[in-house]
Amino acid sequence: MELDIASVRKAYALLELKRRIVGVKLVYDKDEFDKIPAVLPLKPMYYCQAVAAAGFGNPVKLTREVSGCGGSSRALGFVPPADAYYTGESGCALGLYENQDVAKKVAMKASVLHRPLYGIAVMPLENFETAPDAVLIVCNTREAMRLAQGYTCTYGLCDNFCISGNQAVCVECTAYPLTKDCMNISMFCAGTRFNAHWKDSEILAGLPYTKFGGLVKGLENTVNAIERNPRKAKIERQLKNAGLPPMEIRYGSTYFLKNDMSKAE
Repeated sequence: MELDIASVRKAYALLELKRRIVGVKLVYDKDEFDKIPAVLPLKPMYYCQAVAAAGFGNPVKLTREVSGCGGSSRALGFVPPADAYYTGESGCALGLYENQDVAKKVAMKASVLHRPLYGIAVMPLENFETAPDAVLIVCNTREAMRLAQGYTCTYGLCDNFCISGNQAVCVECTAYPLTKDCMNISMFCAGTRFNAHWKDSEILAGLPYTKFGGLVKGLENTVNAIERNPRKAKIERQLKNAGLPPMEIRYGSTYFLKNDMSKAE
């Protein structure tokens, strides 16, 4: 499947983002991996650090040898989960749970990609020629609202959010969306906030690429109801600057101001 570059450009026009939208491709063949135009780090790198780098325009690819985080290596399929993970022993040892039984329940429900992985490509979404597997969007809470509205507009209520504040990038926004075929939103975790230097105001959304086009369609379809006039004007300019067809913008149609047109937008 080829990348839908028009949807990528439209997403940038419809959202206010400080970082690039990131695509993630799981690779199971060495020859395919070697051809990907991304940097293979010389020393171990965390998956979430690769996502942060891609968000600033730097394509990265990882193998098991340079995947520096045990949690993401397990979640993404570089290494199989150890018995101590599923018994809750390892999670409890970190001090994250009341007891081992709680840690075991969390581990049993947490998503893990079990197919053995050769490598993973993490790049700005527009860098891909063929479609990646997952899409990650770093944003603030206001834009996360827009993502939820756009997703709901197209697919209906997303009622299976999985948020623990742990293993945010690898499990909550990569493995979970891919295994459940849905969007998920994460508040990040303490480890990735330290290692990847996310801002306190940033959160993360992840979804399968197969749902990205529908998400963008939902964003477009809710502009007139949600956005106020100044934002609508900016969206019009950004669509034009991106060389995209104009959309039908209806000023003064914001749903919560429609009945009081005297209110300044």
